[in-house]
Formats: sequence, structure tokens, C-alpha cells
Amino acid sequence: MRARQPWLASRSGVAALLACGLLVLSAPVAAEPVDEAGGQLFASVATARRERFLHEVFEFTVSVYSRGLTMGREIALVNEETPGLQFGPFRDAGSGREEVNGRTYDVRRFVGRAETVAAGAYALRPTVRLTVVVPARGDGSPGRAEIRRTDLHPLASSLRVSALPEAGRPAAFGGAVGTFGFTASVRPTAVPAGEPVTLTMEIRGSGNIGPVAAPRVDGGAGFKAFEPRLLAKETGADGLSGRLAFEQTVVPLTAASTSLPAVRFAYFDPEQGGYREIVRGPFPLALRPSVRPAGAPPPEAPAA
Repeated sequence: MRARQPWLASRSGVAALLACGLLVLSAPVAAEPVDEAGGQLFASVATARRERFLHEVFEFTVSVYSRGLTMGREIALVNEETPGLQFGPFRDAGSGREEVNGRTYDVRRFVGRAETVAAGAYALRPTVRLTVVVPARGDGSPGRAEIRRTDLHPLASSLRVSALPEAGRPAAFGGAVGTFGFTASVRPTAVPAGEPVTLTMEIRGSGNIGPVAAPRVDGGAGFKAFEPRLLAKETGADGLSGRLAFEQTVVPLTAASTSLPAVRFAYFDPEQGGYREIVRGPFPLALRPSVRPAGAPPPEAPAA
């Protein structure tokens, strides 16, 4: 077993705390409060589903409850490394007050994200490490407030990660897991046979968009199709949403090639537990007879 590793964070972003987001507690009362410095502390972690799929990216919420004390500026998490999970950025989700078992607590919440990178079952037992501020003694003795370290232990829980199913997997599936949209267009559409047209494709959505393979048109005997190339790759500030843009050069070889075949993009929807395929096209072409000399080779693809 690997050594425990700490992650430190300031009050503006409790990075380490979020790494325990794969613990699923149905309610914050699952962990007993820790009595500390005359007050109480406990933490809970929640996510929408215990069942996840490989390469799924999801959000989770960490809540830290306190009563009758002040938390310090730094919070950390000590957690056993889990090879099948990777943790991403986080954001402050605000603070408030909440009643738990008849007592009112101050609560601070943080939202982070994680990605599953290996199938299997995982049991996590994190330690949330933070500091509390203990006021100076009230007996008249001089002194400064004491900063005392405290460890919180949310109850261990499990997460099951399943491999993507083989049944129903479309041939166009290129690794996207999440929820996505897909658009495609061809320009120009009126050219002499033997001159290139450009298929531009865009994928937008939420999920694991980074390793997605480019959709492509093969064209068949009437076309010479070049490899697609990446034009743009953008990731939203939340780390969940993103955009990919590709283009592919295709050369219609004869005037009989009246349309460019359809292009397909497929993804796995973890919420529905199944594959989805989006089809764009076919794309009509208004081709004229070739102006190239007989036997001249078709043009090469433009440089990336």
C-alpha cells in the first residue's frame, strides 16, 4: 500500500478536502461529530450515484460542519491513493447554517470533480485535516489564541466503476463519455471535380472530452479522404464542459459524386447507461467537370 499523501489548501479553495468526494454519505449525520476546543466538527461527502462508468467525469460535494468554534485558514486531506481515480479542480460552493439532529451548525461546502480511470470497486477512508482556533484563556492571563490541529474521519464508503459495455457499441465511438452535441458542415459545395472540399466538425458538451477521436468521412471510391486534424480544444472553467473542433479535407474525384456521405459521432451517456450516435449529412455537392489535365493526381491535403 502506498504512503498517505497530503493535499494542502487555503481558505479560498479547500483542494485537498475535495479529493474525498468519492465517499457517498446519504446524509451528513452519518459521521459522529468530534468534540474539539469546546465545540463540534464533522464532515460529509456526497455524489449523485454510487455506480459509475470508466472514464466518467463527475462532481461531488464536500460539507464541513462546525458548532461553537472557528476553523483555521488551512484544510488538508490525507487519503490512501486509489489508482483507479483522478481528482480535478474544485470551487467554493458557499456557506450557511443547517440543523442536524436538532442542533444548528455552520456549514461550508465545496464542489470538486473526479474521473474514473480504471474499473473496479473502491473503498475510501480519508482523513480531513484542519485547524480550529482556541481563544486565549479568560482568566486574565496574557496569551494568544491557540491554533489546534484536528482530524475528521468521515465514514468509509464504496464506489463501483464498471467498464463500458461492448453490446451496442457503435463503430463511430471514439471514447467520449458524457453528454454531447455534434455539428458538421461542408464548404465549398460547388467546385470542379478533383478540387477539395472541407468538412468542419464541432463537438460540445459535458464529460470526458479530452481523448475523443476525431469523427471522419471515408467517402468510398468516389472520394479521396485525408486524415482529420484538430482545429481547437477548449475546456470550461468547471473542468466538465468543453469543445473540440476538427476539419477534414475530402476530394470528390468525379462529377458523379453528388453528395458527401454522412459523418457520425458516438458517445456513451453514463446517466442513461447506453451509447448515443449523432448523424450529420449526407451533404449535397454541386460538382462541375474537372478542369485538371487527364491523369493529374488530386491535390494534397493542406498543411496543419
